[in-house]
Amino acid sequence: MNLLKLLFVTSFALYGTAYGYFIESSGSYLDVGNQDTLLATGDKQGSPTSEAAWVTTQIGSTATFSDKTEDIASSDIFSVYDFDSISGDYILSSDLFALSLVTAPEYFLVKNKTLISLYDNNTDSDWAVLSFSELKDNELVNSRSDLGQLTLSHVTEFNGTVVSEPATYALLLLGVAGLVGARRKHKA
Repeated sequence: MNLLKLLFVTSFALYGTAYGYFIESSGSYLDVGNQDTLLATGDKQGSPTSEAAWVTTQIGSTATFSDKTEDIASSDIFSVYDFDSISGDYILSSDLFALSLVTAPEYFLVKNKTLISLYDNNTDSDWAVLSFSELKDNELVNSRSDLGQLTLSHVTEFNGTVVSEPATYALLLLGVAGLVGARRKHKA
């Protein structure tokens, strides 16, 4: 039993502390999670319904509209900092920025006048952490380093419907069968 406790404590020590990215807010730093994953880019869709249909084709499960934020102003865009655990300092990122999300969605679209980019909200947080270079490569921004040059028009948020895999059902069935077997053995 002591060996199990030692193994458990050692695994936490080896894992270390994980840090996300931060924004400066009212003189302190707020954790906004990790950089979100760009899944797809495409032509702008006309309505939340057509956007949901496009997102559904990209993620392979049903996407449901969650919220839409229009007229993204420069005051809605935040500089992102990385935490240096050795020096204890917060270092300004030259490539990342953050946007506040309303519903902590699974997925969100970032749009300008003609294009959309679909992101997986990795930590399902209420912050989008995006890369200038990814957006520049996809022509959604004009400049990599100037938040004032960001040409985003709005953000649409979506949640997906999780479709269970057959293996999940098989594992659940195996667990139930094991419980039934253990109960029968206990009664005998």
